[in-house]
Amino acid sequence: MSDAPEPLPVQIERLAEDGQGIATVDGREVHVRDAVPGDLVTLSAVRKRRKRRRESSIDELHTAGDDRATPRCAHTTDCGGCRLQHVAYEAQLRFKECELRNRLEPLFGQDQPEWRTILGCDNPFEYRNKLEFSFCDQRWLSQQDIDSDATFTRLPAAGFHPQGQFAKILHLDRCHLMPAVADSLRLQMYDYAIAHELPFYNVREKHGIMRNLIVRQTTRGETMAIASFGEDHPALAGLLDQLAATEGVTSVHKVINPKGNDSIYDLPLEHTHGEPSILEDLGGSVLCVRPKSFLQPNSRQARILYDVIAEFAKLEGHEKVLDLYSGIGSISLMIARQAGHVHGIEEVPDAVRDANENAARNEIENISFATAKVESVLADHTDNVDLVICDPPRAGIHPAAIRAMIQFAAPRIIYVSCNPKSLARDLQALSLHYRCVRVQPVDMFPHTLHLETVVELVKRELT
Repeated sequence: MSDAPEPLPVQIERLAEDGQGIATVDGREVHVRDAVPGDLVTLSAVRKRRKRRRESSIDELHTAGDDRATPRCAHTTDCGGCRLQHVAYEAQLRFKECELRNRLEPLFGQDQPEWRTILGCDNPFEYRNKLEFSFCDQRWLSQQDIDSDATFTRLPAAGFHPQGQFAKILHLDRCHLMPAVADSLRLQMYDYAIAHELPFYNVREKHGIMRNLIVRQTTRGETMAIASFGEDHPALAGLLDQLAATEGVTSVHKVINPKGNDSIYDLPLEHTHGEPSILEDLGGSVLCVRPKSFLQPNSRQARILYDVIAEFAKLEGHEKVLDLYSGIGSISLMIARQAGHVHGIEEVPDAVRDANENAARNEIENISFATAKVESVLADHTDNVDLVICDPPRAGIHPAAIRAMIQFAAPRIIYVSCNPKSLARDLQALSLHYRCVRVQPVDMFPHTLHLETVVELVKRELT
């Protein structure tokens, strides 16, 4: 019998940048999974991880912190997608705003901008307009499954990859990030494959038929299903017919993906049922959304984001605006209603095609789009502009584009960022030439660590 003393309860002090709780044990920090500040817990064994970080989990929760919430999703712990669902939503907002300020405030020193309170979602569930599910012949078993007396064979699954697991899939009962039609389509594909003995994809061996399902839905209630298969099969026609017959589904596409990765953006798609696209109302425009179109994943919150952009723009109707990384034109179309002329730059040809079609659909004529890299356009653009708007991908603005932007010397920049880390890097690079005057965080992705931020920059000699 061990003479080791029973572990003493410890209190969770705060959340770390990665959303894990922090406790102090023997004078050293321990990262605790699924913990909330104020929790009084007994920890399981402490493990040393990468960079000598110490990690643990909750063995027993004695007293719950004031900000602890009961997750709506049964898969929260195993999935890892909604990493903060055990934290009350208002506390999530405070955490995200604090993390943003901690990252950006040191850049500004004594010259702090106007900091605005984060804008949260009215409903932090069923907010996504796009989800991608995966199919696999190897189901991820939860710790509860492993600890049970049940016997498990090699089961197929339809759901998400657990964090850090590329070869297995967590089978879902329900994902609360999107309306129930997404789960209905996913489970229909799963049941159909079982009934027709269609093999599920094996990621390691790279074979199988059932591979992915992308579901897109607009606030108009139109739903698109994009079914991806490792290879073709005669039985797939019946499956696509079934998906098309689902209530609310207005567009169905099929893609055969024999590649080693799941991306469909370099593959041809077959439009099989309904309309080739779906329509979304955003920024005062009607947007055509195709299978490969990029659109903010939270349409309701994107409207709030676009209101912030319009407010920061302060346009009077005569200005020339350059919209960088313009995508399918959603921001450009909104801004064009207030400006003299907007020129959008996007390097994906299909997106530029969609942007031009969206401009025509909305009868907006004071707008143009070009297919090009941002850095090359800024280097060659000779016309003066009054405002530059940039909404780059998660990696931020390419260093060459930053240098070109500084050389271009627009009077004002509105930077829309989905990654505080790359935003901080880019603001640092721009800081000698531009002063940040306003910062508005917007929560586009409740229960995750992600955050959208709008900043207004003014050329220093103009301040």
